[in-house]
Amino acid sequence: MADALDGWKWIGLEGLEPTAISTFGDIFFRAADGSIHHLDMIDGRLKPISASWAEFGDLVQDADNQNDLLLAGFVIAARKNGLILGAGQCYDFQKPPVLGGEMSIGNMEKNFFVVKVHIAGQIHRQVKDLPPGTKINNVTIGDR
Repeated sequence: MADALDGWKWIGLEGLEPTAISTFGDIFFRAADGSIHHLDMIDGRLKPISASWAEFGDLVQDADNQNDLLLAGFVIAARKNGLILGAGQCYDFQKPPVLGGEMSIGNMEKNFFVVKVHIAGQIHRQVKDLPPGTKINNVTIGDR
């Protein structure tokens, strides 16, 4: 987890404890006050989503929230298309949506969780201050 989150140090994870991980590598953290925060690999944002673990459990029981928070529809489609995760893997997009990739089953792949999360953090750090619609010609990925 530490290696995966190394690419996200810039977003302010201090005081947050990783508590759950989605099949897309999104990480749900518990804060000291018990609130749950979502680190979204697609949007590159960390945001509070519930006041408690129990409230989070209620959230993910709702079908709309399952699609919003867990990308459940994509998971079902991936599995129907034979894209089955192995140990340490999560779903990813070959070309990340933040770089113009489509959120489609045809753009999905399996990736190692640590690699996907670390690289997503680096990409989001590099593009976070760009105006919407900026054409991105180059992204640099490092090992730390």
